[in-house]
Amino acid sequence: MTDLLALPQLPGNGQIFLDHVGWFVHDMAAVETRFAELGFPLTPFSRHGDRNLVTGELILTGTANRLAMLERGYLEFLVRTPEGTSPAADHLEACLARHEGVHVIAFAIADAEAERARLTDAGVSVMPVVNLRRTIERADGNEGEVAFTLNRAALDAFPEGRIQSLVHHTPDDMWQDRYVAKDNGVRALSEVWFVADDAAASAGRLARFTGRSVTEAHIHSRPGYEVALDRGTLRFMSNAAAAEALANTLVPAAATVAAIAFTGDPDRFFHVAEKARIDAHRLPDGSTVIPAAVALGAALVVKPE
Repeated sequence: MTDLLALPQLPGNGQIFLDHVGWFVHDMAAVETRFAELGFPLTPFSRHGDRNLVTGELILTGTANRLAMLERGYLEFLVRTPEGTSPAADHLEACLARHEGVHVIAFAIADAEAERARLTDAGVSVMPVVNLRRTIERADGNEGEVAFTLNRAALDAFPEGRIQSLVHHTPDDMWQDRYVAKDNGVRALSEVWFVADDAAASAGRLARFTGRSVTEAHIHSRPGYEVALDRGTLRFMSNAAAAEALANTLVPAAATVAAIAFTGDPDRFFHVAEKARIDAHRLPDGSTVIPAAVALGAALVVKPE
């Protein structure tokens, strides 16, 4: 198993990392309650905007987030806000009408322009570039702004969800030490488990977006496929196989992402859940699973390092 913590936070030229996953949620207070119980400190509430690089104008896009930062990667929780509108905000609402859970898979890259050209050559329909900005408080207490350049696939291009790649321009302000989870045993974002009736086709679509190849694989002894990245792995299987692999816990029928996996200390994570009286299961390999019904629509799996 690759030591994810031995890899850098951000990729070099030609590399692609699993950067973060995003939940679409109804109620940010519910996120704070549940994920705080599981040992994840959350960043403050922050509204999204698209910065016009010529005029400097910041246009609010109608969504906001809070984050759970990890030593490698992070989790994002997004809600609709009344300030501003955009296709992305409308997409969030439409997805939430189907189910609450993980709808965003984001990959870190080093060169947005080169990656956009590769995606176009691969036949991926991409939306206009987004110069995403959010106001934050820096570690020194001063106001700052985190900045990203996003290449986002057309919102209806992938049944798996909102698929995008991004360049981080302000990593030090993103990964502030005070917000990085330290006490729950979760160290690094490692896997996304997709579910589909045709898992091979799903794997092929994500392989095309990431520029990587598909291989057959077994996920906790269940058949499926995987796409290995320079950091992180995408796994694909049927809904039934995922439910069996997750200690026979329910996978929401409308979900396209059944689980998010991490490397870390599964024993510590189990005890954190146990102390909070949160339902948790153990897998034969020692991993700890928090069911999707408890984790707002997608199971959490912590695997041994």
